[in-house]
Amino acid sequence: MAAIDEDVLAKLLKDKTMEKVLAYIVENKSVSVHYDLEYGYHYPRIEADAGITPDESIDLLSKLASLRILSENILFLSIACPRCSSKNVAIVYRCPKCSSIMIRRDLLMEHIPCGYIGLESSFKEKVEGSAVCPRCGGSISNDVRIAGVWFSCLSCNSRFPEPGHNIFCRVCREFFTVKDASLEFVVEYYVGDEVYSILKKLIFPSRIRAVIESSGFAIEENASVKGKSGVVHLFDFVARRGQGKPIAFLIENTLKPITEAKVIEWYTKSMDTDMEVVYVTPAPIPDGARRLIQFYGLTVIEAADSADAEVKVRSIIESIR
Repeated sequence: MAAIDEDVLAKLLKDKTMEKVLAYIVENKSVSVHYDLEYGYHYPRIEADAGITPDESIDLLSKLASLRILSENILFLSIACPRCSSKNVAIVYRCPKCSSIMIRRDLLMEHIPCGYIGLESSFKEKVEGSAVCPRCGGSISNDVRIAGVWFSCLSCNSRFPEPGHNIFCRVCREFFTVKDASLEFVVEYYVGDEVYSILKKLIFPSRIRAVIESSGFAIEENASVKGKSGVVHLFDFVARRGQGKPIAFLIENTLKPITEAKVIEWYTKSMDTDMEVVYVTPAPIPDGARRLIQFYGLTVIEAADSADAEVKVRSIIESIR
């Protein structure tokens, strides 16, 4: 798999639904498929966690696979009705000669001592409670083996090694053949080690929001704040408790080292909006950028992962009176 740019993952994390899907993947590392008569093959556990429909789960997981974030494990090819697309179907076996469904399966049995091979029913005659071989007349005990399977039609009396078949849709009651069927791969998904290690380090915005809200703050998400210069600045959250001064949060979701230029950009936001801003990032901060942060007096959370960010945000929030 090609290398994954963490910026792609960071962008996906800004979408609430996709964030829930990725959170499930981080926790479980794989997505198992399930079958039921109503929806066919789908992914109910991730649907429950992310609050999405079966169709949405299929689309989102397919998108993540196309972005090489998830890897596919193709299990088999499924059959769907060509008329109504339902996967609630059954195979109907028929006589290949007259198409009757009145067929019977018989076992071909071999009597090992004499070599006789015949249908199981031919051994049914009883002598003092024991079946006997129709050729040699010997009593049958453990000296028989299954030599094969044979089918017979109760309508036309023909015999054949394999029955014919077609497919019946239980929803629209249409009969069809595999040549006419809609065919789809049934897929399970898993996350590779490289992508998993990146996801483990990135920050999940909804978890930061939950920490802030748990401390009694009202939150405006994806907030736009017009600065003194007239420039509009974007923040992940602007939080306010009662009549207190608002505090903004900006998540810099990257694993690339924070540059001095980025610190200057942060300082500009803080000065232009005249707000208390908390910058949260999982990225490493080199010495030069760290000295600038200290010089400007910026509040920057350098988090090892999302859980670490939550702890440090909570600490800052609890210090606000």
